[in-house]
Amino acid sequence: MNRHERRRLGVSAVPGISGEKYRSMRRMCGWEGCLEVTEKPPPIPDGWVWLLTYSDPQFVVDFRKIKQPRHDKVLCPTHAKALDDLLKQLSVAAAPSVGSE
Repeated sequence: MNRHERRRLGVSAVPGISGEKYRSMRRMCGWEGCLEVTEKPPPIPDGWVWLLTYSDPQFVVDFRKIKQPRHDKVLCPTHAKALDDLLKQLSVAAAPSVGSE
């Protein structure tokens, strides 16, 4: 049973914890070595970000249809900024237009 099937059935990925209880738990930063934890359960506080990565040949519009996510985590504000600093910034002006070379 995958994560999405468990979610629909209210079953947690953590044995012995109901899906509802799991969804109401605080979240820990997914950055290796970071011990920051949200003050309360979701929605996450300002500055924290959800990180969902996946590998699929096609862009998936509905995240619930992602079959095998690689990462489904949250990042604290410090590590959200660190990730932003590592990634190229999205810029519509800098993107080549369709059909241009």
